[in-house]
Amino acid sequence: MTATQNQNFNSRTTCNCTLYDPDLQRIFLMDLDNLHGSGCPSAGVVHQLRSDFKTIGYGPRDLMYAAYNHHHTQNFVEYEIAFAWSPAILRPAMGVDGADNALIADAEPFINSPNLADRFDEVVIGSGDHIFIPIARQLIKRGLTVHLVVRNKASLSKRLQKAANGCIYLLNEQRCLRHDHPKNLAAPGHPNCKTANNQKRNNK
Repeated sequence: MTATQNQNFNSRTTCNCTLYDPDLQRIFLMDLDNLHGSGCPSAGVVHQLRSDFKTIGYGPRDLMYAAYNHHHTQNFVEYEIAFAWSPAILRPAMGVDGADNALIADAEPFINSPNLADRFDEVVIGSGDHIFIPIARQLIKRGLTVHLVVRNKASLSKRLQKAANGCIYLLNEQRCLRHDHPKNLAAPGHPNCKTANNQKRNNK
């Protein structure tokens, strides 16, 4: 986080949450259809989501996969998605749960990696869909903190909420549901979620 970013953050919240911790390395699994609220979003919705997401932070050590519905009539919107989410690895998908399944396929090699917890500290799942429950549980078993970023509370699966061991970040309210800072910003990286990560860094 730059000095300017840190100054801007401190000016709008007094809590101890961090928007981006450069000591943490994260995997982002972004279901853009779920976050857009549609498989055919307008360009305005695409850029509004990207703007809302800036609060969370995405650093050069992070790895992001972003999946969305692909349709030949949406070429202009796909260009907007690519522009907005660069340098994320994009996964155009088709069919029911196509974007979800593409992200699950991206996550599986990491789950099977023998040194996963040495390479990454956290996973941010950008979806409230219950289909990500098994992946969340497996990543937690491998020693990672799993955060959720959702469009709003209505789009959040209760079962997925219970499965995650990190923050539950509501984009529409710009706050963490789990740690309940209605007047302050809270994001993945909240110190209440980083006990294991802090211990891991101390042991390295």
